[in-house]
Amino acid sequence: MTKSKQYHDFNASTVSLEESNLIEASAGTGKTYSIAILVLRLVLERNCPSRKF
Repeated sequence: MTKSKQYHDFNASTVSLEESNLIEASAGTGKTYSIAILVLRLVLERNCPSRKF
């Protein structure tokens, strides 16, 4: 028996920071923007330290 996958619209400003999420989309759809919002939320909401790479 195969497990069916459920896909939901991704909203970086409201998605839970507790679990992992897969961002898969075509070019020009805002993936980099979404990742930047997630990092900002981690820094502000969870007080995760930011580092320079």
